Amino acid sequence: GEGPAVNRSTGCQTVAGPPCHWLVRATVRSWSRNSPRIEGPYSVALSPVLLKLSGLMRIAVTGGSGKAGRVVVHDLIENGHDVLNIDRAPSNESFSPEAPVPYLSVDVTDFGQTLEALSGVEGLPRIDAVVHLAAIPSPAHATPDQVFRTNITSTYTVFSAAARLGIKRVVWASSETTLGLPFERPPDYAPVDEAHLYPEASYALSKVLGEEMARQFSRWS
Repeated sequence: GEGPAVNRSTGCQTVAGPPCHWLVRATVRSWSRNSPRIEGPYSVALSPVLLKLSGLMRIAVTGGSGKAGRVVVHDLIENGHDVLNIDRAPSNESFSPEAPVPYLSVDVTDFGQTLEALSGVEGLPRIDAVVHLAAIPSPAHATPDQVFRTNITSTYTVFSAAARLGIKRVVWASSETTLGLPFERPPDYAPVDEAHLYPEASYALSKVLGEEMARQFSRWS
């Protein structure tokens, strides 16, 4: 299929091409004025394609107990979707398999655990789409090596498990840091566009490589 329509300034991007459609990168600013938004350090929007393409869906959210994940889970529930929270820690709203939002404790750097989780659970026997937010969320949260290894491994594992199971829609969060933000070194030109890749830390590098992984998984699928 075709490669991803990549634009870090506008939010989720679609990687098109049958039979598998991968939605890549919710980051920086909203997709459109009417898109669900996540308020916080970054404004994030889920693509309307994910929410409306196939009507109501069963959606697994990795990192659903995190800051962005909790808002995404709430938004999906508000839109009528069934949601499974996959995380290493529960949240107040998602704390057990019997909670209104079922919770499943999973280490998404482990392929076997991830494959089983995305295969569905009792009550949600089939997963239609994945929102992958599980990650070490910034360079300050761990050593550079741990940040890179965790983020790159979890992204590969989730993409690979989704492809193995034939899950055709995946949303993934990248970062504006791939462009060089916060620009301690002035950008090479202005306005900055998609070609301005300048990762300055292992966190940003993991996101750049994650984008390339998404392109290749789209091609393989």
